[in-house]
Amino acid sequence: MPRIRTIQPNFARSTSMSRVSRDARLLFIQLWTVVDDAGRTRASPAELAAQLYAADDDALLAMPAWLDALEGEGCIERYTIDEIAYLRIVNWRRHQRIDRPTASRLPPAPREPLASAREESIQMSMASASEANPREEEKISESWVLREVEGILRDARSTGEHRPALRAVELLGRSIGLWDHQQKQRLDEEELALKVVKLPPEAA
Repeated sequence: MPRIRTIQPNFARSTSMSRVSRDARLLFIQLWTVVDDAGRTRASPAELAAQLYAADDDALLAMPAWLDALEGEGCIERYTIDEIAYLRIVNWRRHQRIDRPTASRLPPAPREPLASAREESIQMSMASASEANPREEEKISESWVLREVEGILRDARSTGEHRPALRAVELLGRSIGLWDHQQKQRLDEEELALKVVKLPPEAA
């Protein structure tokens, strides 16, 4: 569920933000609205693009580069647990002050600092149950899309929010050439032209 967050006045003058693009800065701010009160969220590019850039079809292709830039500056940390990609906002408690935080339902990052002894015991039990896999750069492929769709549908069933899930699946489909309306329209027009336009008979 999206949340209301605050932006510190010195955000625009921070060193890390001066070294990333304007698009990456906007993504960083928007990520604050979808992470939970522990600063964590799923890191599927398709889901993030659908949630944060609903009107921008090119966001899915640009999302990995924006995330790479933010991670390179130490703004976020991405990690994978049980083949599901997550991210956390680094130094989350410096960015946001949350009076009554809701407990996170997402697993913590392996190197995430602990806020209390209680959180430490929870994290240790989760770490022993699930071992994080190193993140690998993946090209958009059929198997990658299928894994992403499975995760998106699983989240939609648990949260009951189906519209962002449908948008995410649409963006994924377009990324591998499905539902390309412009291409289909061009092919239809070319086929129609071949049927309508007839060459004149050769002169005798």
